[in-house]
Amino acid sequence: MADKVLVLANSCISTMVYTYPVPEAHIQIDSNFSANLTVGCMGPGKAFNLKKLGFDTFLHTVLGSDQPGRRIMEKLDYEGIRLIYDIDPAGTNTHVNIMTVDGRRSSVNIITPTLSPEIDLSRLEPIIAESDYIALNVNNYCRHVIPMIKKYHRNIWCDLGDFEVGNPYFDDFAEAATHITMSGIYINDQEAVLEQFMKKGKTLVVITNGAEGSVAVTDSGEHITTPAIKDYQLVDSNGAGDSFFSGLLYGYSKGFPIRKSLEIATIIAGLTVSSIELFNRDLCEDLVSAEYERVYFHGGTSNKVNAAYARQAHDAD
Repeated sequence: MADKVLVLANSCISTMVYTYPVPEAHIQIDSNFSANLTVGCMGPGKAFNLKKLGFDTFLHTVLGSDQPGRRIMEKLDYEGIRLIYDIDPAGTNTHVNIMTVDGRRSSVNIITPTLSPEIDLSRLEPIIAESDYIALNVNNYCRHVIPMIKKYHRNIWCDLGDFEVGNPYFDDFAEAATHITMSGIYINDQEAVLEQFMKKGKTLVVITNGAEGSVAVTDSGEHITTPAIKDYQLVDSNGAGDSFFSGLLYGYSKGFPIRKSLEIATIIAGLTVSSIELFNRDLCEDLVSAEYERVYFHGGTSNKVNAAYARQAHDAD
């Protein structure tokens, strides 16, 4: 029987505009080379990948009673995601993502979600009680679900997103989480942050750094640096963090060592950035196994350093 995972996070409709790099101070885009409309945000980003990896996947989110909300529901249903949603009176979150060919992203919100929409916890309780894993995200409404998750003594896998040291917005999520991922974009002293979280009794903390890979520390005190994989061609960096999170949880659920789980997470993030969607359409467990062998034991097409690194690490294990 497949492990059951509940993802709690916002969903949105994104207009993706792909363009060439422009100076940071310039807002006007004179030309672009493509655009498309897609389902986005942390909820679908994780749910799609986890479903592809064999989980029985539930997603709780908030949607408006509008056409964008219906479009999201149709996409989730098509991909086999079990949806539980509450109504956001502001309407469905919609925004424009401007993506440059070098992987940068700028976002403009069109409809911003309500800060604290009304959530029917009674519908969530039986799913929380039956879930093997909880994937919590730092959307504000999610903090109100934390007490119920704790009631059932579930480990909380939390994506802190663009975490900022000293910003109280993140406190509830960081305190509740047992397993943490976060982007390092706003973290200057990453080793200090890892150490701080481990002193608070976390099981696993990972900081992702895009093309620079990731750094992690475990509750046994092991520090692990995982290089990025260079031979996945960048098409769209949107969703890389959600894919990494999903791959890490997948490896953990299979009982793999943390080092291997981080390597799998890196592969799945690479597969995603080589796709125009939030997940690689070909993603499945067999593909993950094949890519793991290709990248870490056969060196891929341009990744001999990663292969040597992996062989050395696995020999040490």
